[in-house]
Amino acid sequence: MKEGKLIEEGTHTELVELEGLYTNMWRKQSPSITESINRTKRKKNEKTEVKR
Repeated sequence: MKEGKLIEEGTHTELVELEGLYTNMWRKQSPSITESINRTKRKKNEKTEVKR
């Protein structure tokens, strides 16, 4: 919510993938999790490159 309005909606995973307000707030509260997300994204990108 921002200024009393719902600005993002979804599951935790969906909201994190949006990389919006929810993600920024979550990362500030969980710095070690940010590295985990980055590792997951790198792995996902590596798998995509291998398939090409």
